[in-house]
Amino acid sequence: MAEGLPGCQVAGLFHTSSARIRAWRQRVLAAGAAGLEARRRQGRPGKLGREAVALLQEAIGSRPQDDGRRATGWTLQELPRLLAQRLQLTVFEATIYRALVRLGYRYRRPRHDLHQRQAAEAVAAPARVLEWRKQVAPAPLVGFDWSTWTNVRASSTHGWRSSGRVAGSR
Repeated sequence: MAEGLPGCQVAGLFHTSSARIRAWRQRVLAAGAAGLEARRRQGRPGKLGREAVALLQEAIGSRPQDDGRRATGWTLQELPRLLAQRLQLTVFEATIYRALVRLGYRYRRPRHDLHQRQAAEAVAAPARVLEWRKQVAPAPLVGFDWSTWTNVRASSTHGWRSSGRVAGSR
């Protein structure tokens, strides 16, 4: 396709730099087409090893209360504490975030839904009060606050959900 073209024109075709084209050319001349296959990158090894990643996966699949914590869901502040306690490993929250994204997780805020834990009458009562308030006093009442409440405790859902991506895919 690009045979006989100067490197700068080939770079334009592939939307890359001339230096990258020269590097690719040298790799093809040295190793053939196999020279263009993805290679292991140089650089500092990751801080999270297999044991730490396995612990993160185990934690995300469980509740923090099972580990004796008061939190209702695993957060990026709680997970580094877990790694420090169990593995004596100190990492930044960003490192854990990137590891979880690589594992196919994404963070969602918990949704508190009480409908399955309440009687139909308890769910309908605040709606009736609000409807009555609209009919009786459509304008805001000064110095009078309305509130609706229930006596049922909210249970949150875990914040980390699988995004459906396969680990390692980008």
